[in-house]
Amino acid sequence: MTLSQGITNNGTFEIGTGGSGSLSNTTTLIVSDTSTLVNSVGAFLEIEAGATSTRTFNGNLNNQGTVNMAFAVNGTGTSKDYANSGTFNITSGALNLFSVNSWDSSGAFNGGGGNVTMTGTSSATSTWSNSGLFKMTSGNLSLSTFQTITNSNLIDMTGGGNLSISSFTNFNNSGDIEIPAGQSFTVNGGSFNMIGSSLDGGGTLLFRTGADLILSEAYSPNTSPLTVTGHGSRVGGSGTLTNASTLNVTVGANIDAPFVNNSSMLVQADSGTTTDVVLSNSVTNNGTLRFESRNDNSGLDFPTLTLSQGMINNGRLELGTGGSGSSTNRTTIVVPNGSLLNAAGGEIVFELGGTRISWC
Repeated sequence: MTLSQGITNNGTFEIGTGGSGSLSNTTTLIVSDTSTLVNSVGAFLEIEAGATSTRTFNGNLNNQGTVNMAFAVNGTGTSKDYANSGTFNITSGALNLFSVNSWDSSGAFNGGGGNVTMTGTSSATSTWSNSGLFKMTSGNLSLSTFQTITNSNLIDMTGGGNLSISSFTNFNNSGDIEIPAGQSFTVNGGSFNMIGSSLDGGGTLLFRTGADLILSEAYSPNTSPLTVTGHGSRVGGSGTLTNASTLNVTVGANIDAPFVNNSSMLVQADSGTTTDVVLSNSVTNNGTLRFESRNDNSGLDFPTLTLSQGMINNGRLELGTGGSGSSTNRTTIVVPNGSLLNAAGGEIVFELGGTRISWC
């Protein structure tokens, strides 16, 4: 069905299958590139259930009423705009939106069906914004190829799956993101900007190669393990990062923000400047900080940890080896400015195997 000039729905609009072969039919609704399907306040857009295949929507959507999605939907076309100021309910099936120019949700989004995947048209121009309540009670949420992603209210993955973002420039989070235990939030590339916001819940937070976690104020993931890994990934900004759970910094990742470790921290590196780890701001260790090689083979490994402004150690600092080739590894700590102060009650442990070098 093609709507050349769009449509405004003030009643109930049903997208189904029908016919004797309805359970396996594919239904496609096309709205011309310059027009929009407007679902008005009080109106209903019903995407009916089926057994196989999908429903395809090719057009712009402005939902002010209620969308009830009971079957898988593919959003196709080129550079489409989606707005939701009403309620968008998914009770069954995956939602795949391709070539999104903009997504702007100020209403309620309830993802209780399958996975939700939204892919922008261009990482240089496309935008994704949530100022409402975005809840995933089933399935994963994946966002990719957006210039700017903004959350100013709530993204709640409780009861759902994992959250992942990739191929983006900036994620501005001034709201709350809840990642429960047993689930994960993965950031691949781009800058995740914490602006007076919350990111916690007990799930795993993973910032991969080229991803930045930028803090505008103090941040402590109290229950969520945080991993920053890969060359070019880092924690930066003016806010202090305080680790109260588990922090892993590996293979070329840096912490450029002021840092306090109150719990367990593992630093792993390989040989080569692209895999060395740098803590470039003030560092205070009140818990256990372990530095070791990540080598998992029988070759030599010479990892370096640089403490650019020194460190105050009130807890336990361990220099180990790690990896199956640990007996031949050499770990080096470099302190170009300031000093490594082992305070009263502090402990520095040089483990057996390989060589430990401290260059202060």
